[in-house]
Amino acid sequence: MDYNKMLKAIDKAEIVSFDIYDTLVVRNVLKPTDIFKIVEFRVQSELGVNIADFEKKRILAESMARKNKKREVSLKDIYDNLDYGLELSHDIMDCEMKIELEYSQARSDMKNVYDYCCKNNKKIVITTDIYLPKEYIKSLLDKCGYKKYDWLLVSSDVGFRKRDGSLFTYLINTVKVYPRDIIHIGDNKKSDCIQARKKGIKSFQVNRITNQVLPHYTQNQAFHVTAMQNSSFIAFVNNNITKQWNSSYKFGYTTLGLPLLGFCEWVYKNAKETKKYFLARDGYLIMQVYLTLYPEEYNFVHYLYLSRKALRVPKLFIDEEFSDIIESLPELSHYDDDIIFDLYNVSDFVQENWRKIHPSSYVDCNSRRSLLQDSNCHDLLQFIKEYDKDRLSSQFELLKDYLIQEDFRGKVALIDVGWRGSAQININNICKARKIEVDISGFYFGVEDSGFSNEEYKSQMHGFFWDWGMSNTTSRAILCGKKGIFECMFLSSEGSTEGYERGDDGIVVPVRSRANSEESNIIDKIQDGALFFTDSFKSYAKRMPNYNSESAAAGLVDFLNYPTMEDMIIGDVKFENYNRSYIAKPKPISSYLKKNNSYITDLKSSVWKVGFLKRSLGLPKIGIKYFNGLYGMYRRMKGQ
Repeated sequence: MDYNKMLKAIDKAEIVSFDIYDTLVVRNVLKPTDIFKIVEFRVQSELGVNIADFEKKRILAESMARKNKKREVSLKDIYDNLDYGLELSHDIMDCEMKIELEYSQARSDMKNVYDYCCKNNKKIVITTDIYLPKEYIKSLLDKCGYKKYDWLLVSSDVGFRKRDGSLFTYLINTVKVYPRDIIHIGDNKKSDCIQARKKGIKSFQVNRITNQVLPHYTQNQAFHVTAMQNSSFIAFVNNNITKQWNSSYKFGYTTLGLPLLGFCEWVYKNAKETKKYFLARDGYLIMQVYLTLYPEEYNFVHYLYLSRKALRVPKLFIDEEFSDIIESLPELSHYDDDIIFDLYNVSDFVQENWRKIHPSSYVDCNSRRSLLQDSNCHDLLQFIKEYDKDRLSSQFELLKDYLIQEDFRGKVALIDVGWRGSAQININNICKARKIEVDISGFYFGVEDSGFSNEEYKSQMHGFFWDWGMSNTTSRAILCGKKGIFECMFLSSEGSTEGYERGDDGIVVPVRSRANSEESNIIDKIQDGALFFTDSFKSYAKRMPNYNSESAAAGLVDFLNYPTMEDMIIGDVKFENYNRSYIAKPKPISSYLKKNNSYITDLKSSVWKVGFLKRSLGLPKIGIKYFNGLYGMYRRMKGQ
């Protein structure tokens, strides 16, 4: 559609006529008949009446009504062909019009054209074929910001239709100008263009908004577009996304927003009116979304400055079992003395003493499992417990006081991104050691077996994407070495909690490290997009069934396995491990031609190998299967 050509024609015209649906107004469902699915659900949930198969019955009723009438039908004519009885039919009809209004919004590009007409003092006619009442159409136009027009011609009111040309004849007779002085704008080739031109009216066909921006959902078989909440989500995003947004913001809006919404719905359903503690700092974005969706829960929401590092020091103080201490450490590709010291924030003085007393003892392990068998690691941790006892004891007492200060007692829900539940287990053990009576239930995006979680803890940890023993598309896709990519999306701009100190007023406050802001702009934009989506979409989400885990995660799963070039912006973020590896940021391909082995080295160190291949090779169809094939070929070559 050539907007400039349209505007030039408007300049010359005396009267501009607009169609409504798919022209001035769009519905936030993929198909108009999806509204009938929502009607069925809403009548059941609000009126307690089961009207099974309403969509099919409603479509058939409209077809029957049109067969019996030569002129345009009304909504009442349609409902006369349904056998629900007078009172119930009236209630359902009211529900349908209410939902039509809720799910309709202005189409932004055509709103600009309409505003241009108003600014240039053009006379405006709204000309539509629709069975809905004229008074309803007035409400619809008002809601969508179309308040100024000179004539409103509704087929159900006047009895004429665009599809046979009679409404355009009625239009010409109503406005009393020559047809050549009128232009009509609509989306239907036959009704809006051909029939208008037959009457001598110049016409422009506008393209319908189609699903072109959400391939990660429409290509994923786990995401059923026929489900009413999925239909609404895709249509809503397509109707509201703008070309001006950058890739990071668009990614947050289309891909991160829905998993966050689904997760928060799940938490609300399972922990309503329970004290909720969102763990800093990954939990900050989740807390923002939760309060956006459920502001009435404000008094139950707390933000707890806890981190694995802040818990690690008190845990070392109270734990006697060497295996429990090792299991609480993060899974790294390499461990040495310096990393152990850093994990426990050990002072230079204690480090120097260790090296003086144990000059030939070095920790050198490539997995947490090997640490369990390493006597040097055992000696080092024991040394820290003895020589840094005062600091460990102090941090333990400060953490205990901080938990009491934050009213961390009774029945509580602990909310974080998840995986092994180590924070929940460590907090629980610390509370037991200081006799803080607390019953903790953990709510996470995913929970996996850590090898040291006993059955007691397993029953108190719950995963949205996957849980103990679950094996589905979502869990396999995200567990396959990609959890870190998902985690990076939740980083907040504040630094991680290192420990605690007591202020002059006696209040225990967190001590935080400096935040790494190198890639914060990318993450901030992703989070802003996700927040804007949840805030914009919440009115629809609250009136529909909750999103299940597979639907909510479908776009994320497809993004991880089959990324597009536009997704590659997240590759510029560094994964927060000790190597600070980029998620997927290859060098220019020309630099690898000089050093053949460096490409394999960089590919191995990349957190997101499919993304690395996609970005470096630029192949349009590359995905997880392609990567697995290349990796298998590489291993066979190495074997030779």
